[in-house]
Amino acid sequence: MEYSDPVGRRVKGKFAYLVNRDGSVCRRLDLDSGETYLQNDPGQYGITPAVVARIDEASPLWYWDSLYLEVPAKEIEGSSFSVREADYCQKPCYEVTMTLPEAIFLSSVTGYPANRLSDPKDAFFSRYAYTRTFLIDRDSKQIYARKHYNSRGELIFNREIGSIENREKPDSKLFETPEKITAHVLFFRNFQELVEQHSAAVSSGSRSTGGLPGRNWMNWPLNYGMWFAFGVAVVAAAGVVSLKYRKQR
Repeated sequence: MEYSDPVGRRVKGKFAYLVNRDGSVCRRLDLDSGETYLQNDPGQYGITPAVVARIDEASPLWYWDSLYLEVPAKEIEGSSFSVREADYCQKPCYEVTMTLPEAIFLSSVTGYPANRLSDPKDAFFSRYAYTRTFLIDRDSKQIYARKHYNSRGELIFNREIGSIENREKPDSKLFETPEKITAHVLFFRNFQELVEQHSAAVSSGSRSTGGLPGRNWMNWPLNYGMWFAFGVAVVAAAGVVSLKYRKQR
């Protein structure tokens, strides 16, 4: 599969999905960039060779859920449909195209104000999904790809699964909670910041100490309510070197 992150990078990788007997779901996304995102019963996690963190909301794990976004019933009732045979990654599919009616009917179908639909420059015409296409496996009815186009025919939404390997049950070890969790962050972007900070430190020749003994460095400022900083100055014949740093948990 190919994943497009929030800043527009397209990264290839593998996605594993497991539904347990109790109905709970486990997800694992392994990107070729070296990042892994994991969801199991205890929580969600981000993993790289250098940073392992618990994430309250690891959004990449839900990237493909948007393939199954519900289409409003009124839009289905008022739209026209066409179906043709197609292929996706060498799998026989049906390509289903759904098109909304002309603007005169759009207000009742979408609930958008009729007076605004009379203006062709209104944001509706550039942002709203006027045409939707779905690539659906002929046998399993799995949705492989979904695209939305505005009334001008411009692509405004695109999700594709990529190649698929169906297994009866992925290895449960894929979804085990990682060891040596070093941080707890709120969002995916916060985890990305941690990874970038570590990369910058390595590039500049710095080395992370892993935080204060027995404490999570991310929570040090929260626990103590302040930053501790000190400076050490060494004067030599060649000049002055000043080192400042902050202790973080």
